[in-house]
Amino acid sequence: MLIELLAILLSVTAVIAGLQWAFRRMTSPSRRAEAPPLPLSGLMAHLPKSAPDSQLLAFVDSWVELLEQEEYEAAYKHTAHRDDLGWSAELIRQTIKGYGQRLPGQKVTLVGRATDLRQRKQVDRYSKPRGAGIGEIWYDLNIDGVLSDLTATFLIYEVDGGLAVVLDQIHVM
Repeated sequence: MLIELLAILLSVTAVIAGLQWAFRRMTSPSRRAEAPPLPLSGLMAHLPKSAPDSQLLAFVDSWVELLEQEEYEAAYKHTAHRDDLGWSAELIRQTIKGYGQRLPGQKVTLVGRATDLRQRKQVDRYSKPRGAGIGEIWYDLNIDGVLSDLTATFLIYEVDGGLAVVLDQIHVM
């Protein structure tokens, strides 16, 4: 009974955190819309400019495979980064380990069994470029082989030589 109550408390805490995040997001100016132009010369192209959505999602799948192996430094280096977003390999690890039940051995897995949730792997391309790039990727993560509500988002920038994929957020949706 105590374990069930703790599980409920953790679920309620996650929901409250998600609602707080959504409220802040809705009531503050969009970071993406007002993002200052970036020195795009510092971003390395990961994919050709003509990359279809399937290739962008395959790129993120390979990032997830690194997380599954708990290769956080390699996963960090796999994507591009903006200093203002504050990501590090250690923060990626802490975010994953701190999700849900916060089990020390939990990790992201590429494959997950379906639950009442449906995994979102989605590319949204903007109709015209913004300060935050030309689009974004939404990717729901599996934790220990089970689909979760932990979502990684990535910004897509057009740079010399192709497209750069920047880790934006990892959060509960």
